Amino acid sequence: LERTYLDTLDTMKVVGLTGGIACGKSSISRYLSTKGGLPIIDADLISHEVIEPSGGAYKKVVAAFQGEGELLESDGRINRKRLGDIVFNDKAKRKKLTSIVNPEIAKVLGMAFVGHFIRGTPVLVLDVPLLFETGINQFCTEVMTVHLDESTQLKRLMARDNAGEADAKARIASQPYPMEKKLGLSTYPVDNSGTPEELDGKLDALIGRIKRRTWGNVLMRPFLLACVAIGLAIPVVVLLIPAYS
Repeated sequence: LERTYLDTLDTMKVVGLTGGIACGKSSISRYLSTKGGLPIIDADLISHEVIEPSGGAYKKVVAAFQGEGELLESDGRINRKRLGDIVFNDKAKRKKLTSIVNPEIAKVLGMAFVGHFIRGTPVLVLDVPLLFETGINQFCTEVMTVHLDESTQLKRLMARDNAGEADAKARIASQPYPMEKKLGLSTYPVDNSGTPEELDGKLDALIGRIKRRTWGNVLMRPFLLACVAIGLAIPVVVLLIPAYS
């Protein structure tokens, strides 16, 4: 039967997806979407979209940081790596950047959430790098956190970003929330230290559980979900989401 708006008030399940840098969160997100058929709201993707030339934050970001060097590509798009380098070690500049982009991120993310809420989406995945740091985990029924051992994480980050060891270690160390604490608060801790085939097997075993809704969700989440859906909560909790990756 077709689900209705009123049904959704009680049964929409929100699963938070997060993880450490270079731990494979994006690969898991794609797998949940393509193999699991689960709808994803990707905060990283949104943060990229809002600084595209057609995005709501583009002009303000260019005005604020164009004097910092070669910020723009030849086609006029913002060089995200250069922008990240500019703000990485400067707290004041990071604060300026987030003050520009986060209201735009909040608008896009909030509209996407409302759309799923109204359409009666039974299970929605929120792919958010700083899920715990921003408090968005409080609006999730369940949380999946992907992690690696430190040595593997360092090697994968260096290979992914063509980064030196010192730079990669600094980026890992800059993560504001201890992984051990994240894992302790997670419904599904996923170790991605093995092969892609091993990861696929773990995800296949979890997808059925993720899709299963419970009466605990029915009874405990309606008010919080309603608040998020009308845009009262999301603009607040996304304020610390980085505008670059």
